[in-house]
Amino acid sequence: MELPSRTFMETPFGDFSEQKIYWQYVGLSQGYEIFLGFAEIAVGVLLLFRKTTAVGAVVLALLLFNVCLANHAYDGMVHVGSFMYTVAGVIIAWPYLQPVWKLLGRKEIVTPYYYAPEFRLPWQRYTRIAIKTLIIGVFVVYNYYLHLNDHVGYRFPHDYPGLTNAAGTYEVTEFRLNNQVIPYSPMDSVRWQDAIFEDWNTLTVLRNRKQHMDNANTARDERKSIDRRFEFRGIGGGRHFYTYTADTVNQVLYLINKNKAHRNETFTLKYTRPSNDRIILEGTDQNMDSLYIILDRTKKDYTLKPELIKWYYDYKED
Repeated sequence: MELPSRTFMETPFGDFSEQKIYWQYVGLSQGYEIFLGFAEIAVGVLLLFRKTTAVGAVVLALLLFNVCLANHAYDGMVHVGSFMYTVAGVIIAWPYLQPVWKLLGRKEIVTPYYYAPEFRLPWQRYTRIAIKTLIIGVFVVYNYYLHLNDHVGYRFPHDYPGLTNAAGTYEVTEFRLNNQVIPYSPMDSVRWQDAIFEDWNTLTVLRNRKQHMDNANTARDERKSIDRRFEFRGIGGGRHFYTYTADTVNQVLYLINKNKAHRNETFTLKYTRPSNDRIILEGTDQNMDSLYIILDRTKKDYTLKPELIKWYYDYKED
């Protein structure tokens, strides 16, 4: 769950889905997120050993029940999965509940008995060790490796750098369509109201044209930049997200809408930078309509403390 992007900070609260709000405020609570991650890993390790199974099952049921409630409250799209893990924890802990109640509730002497298979033959013991080693290797070691190298989903395309020194929020000072100047209007469905360059190769544009809200919560995202959908999942309204490829030799940006429902929307725009805070775009869209756009960087001061979002925002100009 990432820290908020520049676009997130510029999006009206009402344009977010419940899921997006939950994911982003958990992303802001870095300590809480790390705690939850270690807690879930600890539960998995406890369940792998018979002497700690009961403790692991109880913590599993409590921890995942919290996740289950959050998914129901914020429509997190994994209601069934979190509920199944909660039920599994209760089933595993169930045989331990009666003797624990007798011991702590009734103050009775309890000698619990739980069936455990015996592995007397060498091949049985070796097979057991091999299977357990395989499970730990795949679900603990290998999964840790995948997370460490950012090969699982829900991530911004950090490894696809954006236009050099372009990250920031821009006011659309001038917008021409087919050589005709279109004045600013919040009701206009064609004219850009503002533009935001992220630190990676994403350009977002606000205009008065609704788009399909992507609420998918898949297990993983693709490695390609265009398929990294976390940044616009759960965001509606008129904010459009484009991934771009920059031809720095010819100074051309090739834009394509990241939303699968609007993937046919493309731009080919030649860019010039007369100053550090001005970008001029000139080119065509997918309908071969000509565009001429002047973007001027605006200075933003957000309520959130800069250290909370220092991954994305450069405050050197402050």
